[in-house]
Amino acid sequence: MTRVPFRIPSSTARARCYVNDARHFAFSVVLAAMMLIGCNLTATSVNDPVSSGNQVSDTDVFLVVSEMPQPEGGLTAIMNRLKYPDIARKAGVEGKVFVEFVVDERGYVTEAEVNRSAGPELDKEALRVVRETRFSPGKQDGKAVAVRMVLPIQFKLRAAEEDAPTGPPRPAAPSVPSASSEVYSEVEQLPELIGGLQGLLAKIKYPEIARKAGVEGKVFVEFVVDERGVVTEAKIVKSLGAELDEEALRVVRASKFKPGRNDGKAVSVRLTQRIEFRLSN
Repeated sequence: MTRVPFRIPSSTARARCYVNDARHFAFSVVLAAMMLIGCNLTATSVNDPVSSGNQVSDTDVFLVVSEMPQPEGGLTAIMNRLKYPDIARKAGVEGKVFVEFVVDERGYVTEAEVNRSAGPELDKEALRVVRETRFSPGKQDGKAVAVRMVLPIQFKLRAAEEDAPTGPPRPAAPSVPSASSEVYSEVEQLPELIGGLQGLLAKIKYPEIARKAGVEGKVFVEFVVDERGVVTEAKIVKSLGAELDEEALRVVRASKFKPGRNDGKAVSVRLTQRIEFRLSN
């Protein structure tokens, strides 16, 4: 039988062992602390006292729970209660409003506010339907709790509504026949707007319905300037809603041009003009 000599470690070696053990212990403690902190972060809720409406008294507001709140009747019931604001309908305003709110432990909506806007009229209607909605409360560990949520409310005009007249019938603008049947897209000398673009924009009257609905943007009008400098065949190629489209057509049709020319001869030219509508602050 072979004997293996037993060696007593030197004081230096023992010290190194103690240091390594201490390092391992310290790392284990830090790791355990990090794991505990991580668990606490995922389980921690947001304390958010209610400023108005139904009070969520002394209750934490959760962002994620094991059982999320559900609207009574489902999302379809919410959408069925929407009433499209008349001003927004006439102005052709569509979009999606994101409403942030808290469903308290009784299923009532509190702290509703617009997180992402689609215009003042649509925002107001979205807030109304959300505030009037009753939910089955969210639950954590089988207990009803308050939960913060965000709900998108979609406003979409049906095609029939977009095409339907929004007021009494208006007479069609008289068409001005062109003296020449040939219309050019490119010429040596383009038509020149008399008074310039600033003169055209100065004649714009912002439709009141669009102003109240907060509608802004650009309308693109395509038209022909004939050899007399008269605008004909004006039509919308990019719309912003019925009221703004109509105003853009009005100012373009009322404009007068110096006719375009090819080989020194006046000719008809097809153009596209951008009309920008911008509300002042």
